[in-house]
Parts: sequence; C-alpha cells; structure tokens
Amino acid sequence: MPDGLSWIEAETLRFARGIIGPFRSDELAMHLNRSIRQARRILDKLVEMSVLIVHNGQQRYRTYQVVNHDR
Repeated sequence: MPDGLSWIEAETLRFARGIIGPFRSDELAMHLNRSIRQARRILDKLVEMSVLIVHNGQQRYRTYQVVNHDR
C-alpha cells in the first residue's frame, strides 16, 4: 500500500482488492456510505497516483481495477 494515503483512500484500495473484477463508482459509494461524486473524486485521485486503473474507459460508466505490479 502506498504511503500517504488517507483512511478513505486506503479503504478504497482494500475494497478494490477484495473485489474479483472491475467495480463501478456507485459500488464504492455504497460501501463507503458517500455520494457517487465523492467516490469518483477518490477514484480519480487513486488513478492519478497509479494505484488504480480505468478498466473500461467509457465516459459515463467507467469501471476501475487495482494496478497489478506483480507482472
């Protein structure tokens, strides 16, 4: 886990690692009990930090996945 993550970013990463496949921002919002807009901001920040990737690049229905550094 990267250093300097807030608790909500760390929880997002834990959630993402527990999901078998890609997930949507609304699934994260429900898990964190936050709005979809807040979840998208968190996801965008983690993508910017190269912790998550956008799995499906469609503008409206993006899905996210953890970056696999094992390869």
